[in-house]
Amino acid sequence: MKRSLGLIFFLIAAVILNACIGSDKEADPQIRRTVIKIFDAMADSNRSELAELLDFKSLLLPGEKDYALSMDSVRHFIDSEEMLDDLMPGGFTHQRWSQMKKVVAESFQAPKSDSGTVLVTFVTKEKKYVSRVGLHRLSGKWQVYSFHLSYN
Repeated sequence: MKRSLGLIFFLIAAVILNACIGSDKEADPQIRRTVIKIFDAMADSNRSELAELLDFKSLLLPGEKDYALSMDSVRHFIDSEEMLDDLMPGGFTHQRWSQMKKVVAESFQAPKSDSGTVLVTFVTKEKKYVSRVGLHRLSGKWQVYSFHLSYN
């Protein structure tokens, strides 16, 4: 029952969100590709590629939520190198994310906007986590500025 209500709420929210902003059909395909490139760079241990895909200035702002999953407390990164270490092999987030199935779903973008969102679902045997990955175009390139997680 709870799961059905949650699914109904999610579907209604998705329809409303789709009506308010452009869906995958109107969104720049580079938005979704950028998120896929992040996971590819992590898998390939390509630190320089990953650094180009992330907007550290935004991600390191105070109050930004921790993007690692199943954390009891929010970690605060000091600089971009510390965050990159976390996303590379041996880092906590790399370990967590590599153990989960990732589904890079729909992307959304308001018409003629330089920002967008990609929905990414992380799945374990016990839980499902949904991340709304926020991207914006800086100097002609899409970069991630935010990971907003919700737990199902």
